Amino acid sequence: MFLSNSAVLRPATLADLSELVELCAAHAAYERQEFVRDGAAERVQQSLFGPGARLECIVAEREGQLVGYATHSDEASTWNGTCFTHMDCLFVRDGQRGQRIGERLVRAVAAAAVGRGHREVQWQTPDWNTDAARFYARLGATSKSKLRFSLDARAAAASDDVPFVDQSTTGSASLEGFELRRASFVGLRHGNGWTLKVHALAAAPEGVAPDVLEAACDVALAALPVPAATSGRFGVGFVVLHAGLEGIWLLVDWWCAGDILRQRLFWAPVESPHRFSDVIGTDLHACVHEMKVIEAETRAWVETVLARPDERDLEGYLARTS
Repeated sequence: MFLSNSAVLRPATLADLSELVELCAAHAAYERQEFVRDGAAERVQQSLFGPGARLECIVAEREGQLVGYATHSDEASTWNGTCFTHMDCLFVRDGQRGQRIGERLVRAVAAAAVGRGHREVQWQTPDWNTDAARFYARLGATSKSKLRFSLDARAAAASDDVPFVDQSTTGSASLEGFELRRASFVGLRHGNGWTLKVHALAAAPEGVAPDVLEAACDVALAALPVPAATSGRFGVGFVVLHAGLEGIWLLVDWWCAGDILRQRLFWAPVESPHRFSDVIGTDLHACVHEMKVIEAETRAWVETVLARPDERDLEGYLARTS
């Protein structure tokens, strides 16, 4: 946490979301750009706090109100063969400028860059913003004469010469030879009155590391409602742990009200596979690899429980492992 003339600089949190959206809108207006408010909160939340978010944000807070912000992310330079920190946004509200808040935000981004082993921070500003250019020059920054372009990627990729291939759900350039990943039944886990069937699958041939599996099971048991068995719950469910290419996904599912399946979804980065966070505010549910497990669990539930309302065979359901 940094202090700047009574303004506190700190990392943004989810609680700042509504104020961050207002800062973004004010920033866009200052730069004479359009700001689309419809869905803005969801977009900002996903980019800053969602699974695999690359963007980080530092906010300046004074007397309980956000008065400025800076966002940054890791980027790479082809010519230099190095990574650098890109500062995407820097903005201080009117009436709060001239008090070194902007300078402190830039230096906080620079400190984050040094912490990542980067030697440089890069950014851009509109060519008409001479006040900003002078401010950056006073900090010791140098400028380059370039034009910034933006391109509608889908429209360009869908041209006759370059057929568009959507890779967002496949993780590969082609579906040719696509195969579902094989899930393995790991065993039962018990806790807080719950019994969970645990399934694991992985993109890599070595599978899921045992310590990651244990961490995931702890998260799953802690996420379930208590008491486990009520008039509307049976105290049984299943877990799908999927070590994918871009993250570790944890599906925690449990049966209730007879034929209803409820779920909580968690995610951990590949580089920190034990640090699971709750995936909220998205429409994510499952990928095709995970749905194969859900399909098998649904079939087992129907055949052992729903088809036998007078003598629900929960033990039989838990014994079905494939």
